[in-house]
Amino acid sequence: MQVYNMSSASIIGRSHLKGENGHCQDYATHIKRGDVYAIVLADGAGSYRFSKLGAKHISNYVLTYLSKHFDKLYDYERLPTLLTNKIEEFLHRIALIKNIDMNELSSTLLFVVIKDDRFLAGHIGDGVIGYKKKGELKVLSHPLNGDSANSTYFTTSISFENRLRIYKGNIKEIEAFLLMSDGLGDSLYIRRERILAKFADKIIDAANTNSKDKRDEILNYILAQLREKTMDDCSLAVIKKREDTLKPEDDKEVKSKLDIHQLPFVATAYSFYSPLKAISNYSVAEK
Repeated sequence: MQVYNMSSASIIGRSHLKGENGHCQDYATHIKRGDVYAIVLADGAGSYRFSKLGAKHISNYVLTYLSKHFDKLYDYERLPTLLTNKIEEFLHRIALIKNIDMNELSSTLLFVVIKDDRFLAGHIGDGVIGYKKKGELKVLSHPLNGDSANSTYFTTSISFENRLRIYKGNIKEIEAFLLMSDGLGDSLYIRRERILAKFADKIIDAANTNSKDKRDEILNYILAQLREKTMDDCSLAVIKKREDTLKPEDDKEVKSKLDIHQLPFVATAYSFYSPLKAISNYSVAEK
């Protein structure tokens, strides 16, 4: 049976660091339930007070629901409609419990769930779902913006019934999936060409270490530096096939392979900070 390495992390954006009550509105996590592996990411809408809560709750709900019912849902023809209704019903219940408008829980949503040789992926709003197949980086799902480049659709955008895009297929030739929030768009996604930047491959490779703690530390290390390109919160989630012959790597060895200067159009954190300072000086969001 194929085994996967997973990692996820979020970091508060520089714009949110300025306020006394600043907090990260992104949420990223991963789970393994039996023979199901899953990663998810949600970017809370900045204009709503409880979007962080919405991002966290909808992420955990979707992962739990999909991992429990993967086989049934995979072959269900009207899955986008079914899952959209489930998301709306769940958020409505949370809004009633909290006595708030459901829109206050608005977020984007990106997920990938894998069981055996099949995958199921979904996407609402902006952000990017990428993957690596036969050694080549590809984009599975591109950002979907609203009427303007700075707007998008959310889990609560009831007027747009087709906001949830569903993808599924065989995992046989796919090595890894990568989820990224919109805050990383200028660093890891080249919008004009609609392709992933080469550095995305380094992030996937960083999941090679079989130590969960080291994988998470490396992802936080990467986010701390990528944040220099944006004011927005930043999140990543990675799932990668574990190599049977893989030898555990020291985290310092993995970090040494991360040439941040491969990023497009970026004056990176290396211009201002040493790698050790980059880790110690940044506040990584609590999962």
